[in-house]
Amino acid sequence: ETPTPAAQQEAPAQPQSAAPAAQPQRAATPRTMTSTERARHRLEREVEFQAQMLGMPTLEFVADLLPANATSVEDIPGNFKLQTFIIENRPAVIAALIAANMHRQAEEYTALGQRAPAPNIERIISSALSAQSSL
Repeated sequence: ETPTPAAQQEAPAQPQSAAPAAQPQRAATPRTMTSTERARHRLEREVEFQAQMLGMPTLEFVADLLPANATSVEDIPGNFKLQTFIIENRPAVIAALIAANMHRQAEEYTALGQRAPAPNIERIISSALSAQSSL
C-alpha cells in the first residue's frame, strides 16, 4: 500500500508540470478543439484547399478579406466573411476538380451546397490530393 500513496502524490505533480506544454498542442489538434475552433479550422483548411485547386497562393486568394498587416488566413476576423467567400468560390473549385479529372471529388464537393464549414472537408482534401499526386 505504500507505493500506491506515493504514486498518487507523484501523479498530480506530473500533470501540473506537463500541463503548460500540453495546452498549446490541444489548440492544434482538431479532436481537442472546441466546436468553434474546429469550425474555424475547417474554414481555414477549405480556403487553403480552394486556393491550391485554383493554382493560387492562399494569401493572394484571400487578399480582399485580409486586414492590413495580416500574415495568414488566421488573421481574417470572424467566420462569416470566410464562409461567404468559400461558398462563392466553390463553383470555380468544382470546375477545377472536373478539369483535373477528379469527378468523384467534384461530386463530393458539389454535395456540400451552401454548407460551410464542411464537416468532411479533410476527407475531400485528402482524396483530391491523393488523386492529384497520382496524375
